[in-house]
Amino acid sequence: MKSVYEIARIVMPTASFSSYTNLFLNTNTQQIEIEGKLQSVTELRFDTWMNLFAAKKYNHYCDLGNIYLKLNIKGKYKILVTGCNRSAAFDIIKTTLVEKDCSDSETILIPNATTYEGIYFSVFSAQNNQLEIQKIAWCTDKQPIRDNKLAIVTCTFKREDYILKNIEIFNEFIQQNSELKDKIQLVIVDNGKTLSPDLNTSNITIYPNMNAGGAGGFARGLMGVMKNQPDISRILFMDDDVEIFPESFYRTLLLSNYLQDEYKGAFINGAMMDLYRKDVFFENLAIQDKLWVRAYHGEQQLELQNILNINDIPSDTFTDENAKTDTAWWYHCFSVNTAKEKGLPSPVFFRGDDVEWSWRHFGNHHISLNGICVWHAPFIWRVSKAADYYYLPRNMFFVNTLYTPHFEKRYQKYFKEKFIYLLQTYDYTSMDLFIRAMKDILKGSDALRENPEKQFQEINKIAKQAEYIDCPRHEIENAKYFKVPKKKKGQKLLYKLTQYGLYCPKKLFKKSRIALDWYPPKEIFMLTKKVHVYNLLKM
Repeated sequence: MKSVYEIARIVMPTASFSSYTNLFLNTNTQQIEIEGKLQSVTELRFDTWMNLFAAKKYNHYCDLGNIYLKLNIKGKYKILVTGCNRSAAFDIIKTTLVEKDCSDSETILIPNATTYEGIYFSVFSAQNNQLEIQKIAWCTDKQPIRDNKLAIVTCTFKREDYILKNIEIFNEFIQQNSELKDKIQLVIVDNGKTLSPDLNTSNITIYPNMNAGGAGGFARGLMGVMKNQPDISRILFMDDDVEIFPESFYRTLLLSNYLQDEYKGAFINGAMMDLYRKDVFFENLAIQDKLWVRAYHGEQQLELQNILNINDIPSDTFTDENAKTDTAWWYHCFSVNTAKEKGLPSPVFFRGDDVEWSWRHFGNHHISLNGICVWHAPFIWRVSKAADYYYLPRNMFFVNTLYTPHFEKRYQKYFKEKFIYLLQTYDYTSMDLFIRAMKDILKGSDALRENPEKQFQEINKIAKQAEYIDCPRHEIENAKYFKVPKKKKGQKLLYKLTQYGLYCPKKLFKKSRIALDWYPPKEIFMLTKKVHVYNLLKM
């Protein structure tokens, strides 16, 4: 048997995923024939987000040989390998590729593997037969084209709860995979200067830094890697407030080693999964939508059909000038040569740094594959007036100035709509931030040359004008399950006829309503005496 090389290892759920084992495998009990006997068996089926092999997509971007499934299992079992493709007529068409009785370790050639969008396998074992799964991996008989080394760069500002946990997980992963000790590094830029130097190890480097935001922190980490670790060939930008699954790092490294020359400079991006509903996919790629971006694939549950859909991003997506692609920096991997050729991230502090970076590299492919991801709190739980009403409108203007011809009318419309919206929702703190953003836009590039730390302090001081008052626990529970009420045409008409409620009889006003702090609908504030706006992150 010739040597085979790992492309992606099969991963099992850890204790922290005990409620979400469906991300890794599906289990079933049934009766099938094993070694000529009808037996009651347990099926372990790996048609899942973490373990499905996206064969056709791997083959498109990588220089692979034959595909194999290598199983190191103690005991007797039946293996069933299935290939699947989506069909407009039948949803998914499945084909049996391999079916055989096995004993202990096996290396199985998968016929015609690269013609399938997804390949998965099932392991059947008699219920009285305990299997010991030691290791399983998707493999190829072709050696890697290159030998990349990866630096994971993350920047943090006083978020020890996240960063210390991720350091612990990373250290444990390296200890369990000693062969990766010289292949993967973790670089932490400490914008708050609160992390102990004792956290530095041979695989972890911490750079104390001024609070220059995400863009400044990532730039500092990138500069440090290029100067002090010249053997690093790939960089991974990753948010600090994420829950990591380090196998994603290894898969990213292996993928980069097999990329065809045409795609060796491609971005590799990880999906953002919902931190609070871990089996829910949120986003892996965004495309330009007027002035900004929207998700290419929206939120969805991770069943087989949806996994295949999420993996499907046609190549011509990356050459569409009217819908430029963007991958966010919760998990974004690129070649060091990319930075050497086109420079460091733009000094926009945060909100838009990743968009500018992606649009600057228009035409680059963004490779997204199931099983490469992090878990992050959805945007609705990360409310920040400074981000949404200062940095976003300011940076949106600067980025579109560089990359979107004739965007001015769209921006004027955006400005008017946002201004009126803030008036109608009585959000005067956000209005102050919005006006400050417009003032800084008029400064031109000088706004980006100001001391970012001092600038952030000024912006944060404005944002803190908003007052938050404690409320009873039952109100918080009600707010968690808040749903936007249906719009009432009569109410809207009355609102306009009475000059936005000014001349409306007070007896027609609703006594009170509730809303969430993340872009509350303006209709909730119409003809209402009091609106309770809840920000659940301020608990």
